[in-house]
Amino acid sequence: MTHMDYDVQRNPDEQPSLAEMTAKAIELLSSTEGEGFFLMIEGGRIDHACHNNDAEMLISEMLAFDKAVSVGLEYASGRDDTLVIVTADHETGGESMSPAERYSSAPMGTPRNQYFCLRRASVLNCLHLRLTILMWRS
Repeated sequence: MTHMDYDVQRNPDEQPSLAEMTAKAIELLSSTEGEGFFLMIEGGRIDHACHNNDAEMLISEMLAFDKAVSVGLEYASGRDDTLVIVTADHETGGESMSPAERYSSAPMGTPRNQYFCLRRASVLNCLHLRLTILMWRS
C-alpha cells in the first residue's frame, strides 16, 4: 500500500483516521517532560482527490482534515506554549461550483439560475493542506 485509503473508503478496524493519528501523535509527543515538539500533519489525500477532480473524495478528505485540525486546536486550547498553524503549499484541480447559465449543461426544463454544475476552473482552488503544531517549553 502506498497511500492510506480515502477516509470514506477506509476500514476503521484497519486504518486510523487522520484525527485519530493526530491525537495519538500529540499524546506520544507531549508525554516527554521538559521538551517541546513539532508535529506536521498533511491532508495528502486532499491533493490526490483534487488531481483526480473527484468532488466526493475531496469533500470527504476536507472534512477528515477539519477533524484533525479540531484535535490540534483542542490540545492547544488554554495553553500558552502551543501554536497551531494550518497552511497550504499549492493548489490542484481548481474545483468550483458555477451557475449552469454560463454553460449548456443544465437538464432540459431546469431553470438555469437553480442548476449548478461542477467544473474545472481557477475560481476556487483545492488546496494541499498541512496542519502544524508547535509546542515549546521553557
